[in-house]
Amino acid sequence: MKLVGLTQRIDADARGERRDALERRWHRFLARCGLAGVPLPNDAAAAEALLDRLPLAGIILTGGNDLAGAGGDAPERDALERILIERAERERWPVLGVCRGLQLIAVHHGARIERVAGHAGTRHLLDGHGVPAEVNSYHDWGVLESPPQLLVRARSPDGVIEAIETRDGRLAAIQWHPEREPSPAAADRHLLDSLFGGPGRPGASEGTVYWITGLSGAGKTTLGRALVDRLRAAGRPALLLDGDSLREAIAADLGHDMADRHRSAMRNARLCRLLASQGADVVCCTISMFEDVRSWNRDHIPRYREIYLRASLALLEARDPKGIYAAARRGEIRHVWGVDLPWEEPRRPDLVIDVEDRFDPDTLAGHILGELR
Repeated sequence: MKLVGLTQRIDADARGERRDALERRWHRFLARCGLAGVPLPNDAAAAEALLDRLPLAGIILTGGNDLAGAGGDAPERDALERILIERAERERWPVLGVCRGLQLIAVHHGARIERVAGHAGTRHLLDGHGVPAEVNSYHDWGVLESPPQLLVRARSPDGVIEAIETRDGRLAAIQWHPEREPSPAAADRHLLDSLFGGPGRPGASEGTVYWITGLSGAGKTTLGRALVDRLRAAGRPALLLDGDSLREAIAADLGHDMADRHRSAMRNARLCRLLASQGADVVCCTISMFEDVRSWNRDHIPRYREIYLRASLALLEARDPKGIYAAARRGEIRHVWGVDLPWEEPRRPDLVIDVEDRFDPDTLAGHILGELR
């Protein structure tokens, strides 16, 4: 089991004793991620002595204690964590910052923190990819603008930065507390695995699921084929899962009403997760206009990328390559999305592509990889 160093908060008791403290849930969380935590004292010499003697896989800057610039009263902790960041940069150690840790990393790289309202003791959605759909929030200070050397991976709905990383991916930070969740989110597990390496899986990595959604005739399969070609040309093991082929293979026993369509969509989602967990990139071209299925994907597939091909119904009916819309309008078939079945537009896709009458699939596939890899 790999070891990671954990910084600690400083608490002062009534007698003025300054004590290091660590939330117990960190140990349970790390164990579930295949890691073990080593608390680092808020004494620079003692902490560095531990770093010299222990084979740590990396460092986690935990939460607690406001920064000095926000009225905090733990200057020795601020100093220690800056030393740790600088040493990690020199020796190329991976570092994860959590809550205050994100703020310290951002300030260390030239950002400033600001007081933010409505972020203490609540939960909110995230706008980003490769992150949980919803996270906890326990902070009064936040970062709104990131310095150029840090990439922003996610923001809260009001624009506060929730996840950042360096361009080489060796240093990352999140504003939420993964250790306070009842069980580790898939995206948080993947983050720790990518930083510190999972147990018994040296160099292993999850594949990416590219979930291409849109109504019939939007061009999902055409784009999916081009995307798979691009991935394979780059040396990735890539698989194409087309909605029609999936129904024949794993959902032939289901009908076409809303309940059976939902069951079919969940089978698709679980298959994508299984294949990606084996290291394959999966391009899934599917209508499956259910927001709860897409939310399940975000919570259970670490590297999930959602692409929405948005097109007007008038354009789709004019195309109608399978004759589905015409048959539905004539009353010959039922249960057609956009005609007699309502659909839920994706609320939080990673990429929205407004489909025109013609598009070049290879160019569009290159754009997707440039935006979402």
